[in-house]
Amino acid sequence: MTTTDPIPDKLNITQDDVVKVIKRIIKVDGLEAAREAFRQMNWFFSGLPGWAETTDAAYDIFATARRKEHQEQLAARLEEQRASAPNIVMLNNNESTGVGKVDQPNGFIENGAEVTHNKHN
Repeated sequence: MTTTDPIPDKLNITQDDVVKVIKRIIKVDGLEAAREAFRQMNWFFSGLPGWAETTDAAYDIFATARRKEHQEQLAARLEEQRASAPNIVMLNNNESTGVGKVDQPNGFIENGAEVTHNKHN
């Protein structure tokens, strides 16, 4: 008489599982590491049913992460440019500003510079 051991449950990896793994790798190791990990996953699982849809979801994650990374880079560059840009002072010779005739205005002021002024009647 032969006995058979019950077959353990098969491993079921869902699209959500793959998405969670990719997002975790992006958070921990960055976008390029996640892309490399996904290349390996794609090599292993590309023949399985449902993998094409998982690939689409993964590429959506990569595209979103890349856009976010690009926006952060642009924001950092803009902030850097703002920090290094001079402040411009414009004077308008009319009564509504309260500023009369100015003999020698300084149009550019460096960041951190001390500005003094005198008002002459």
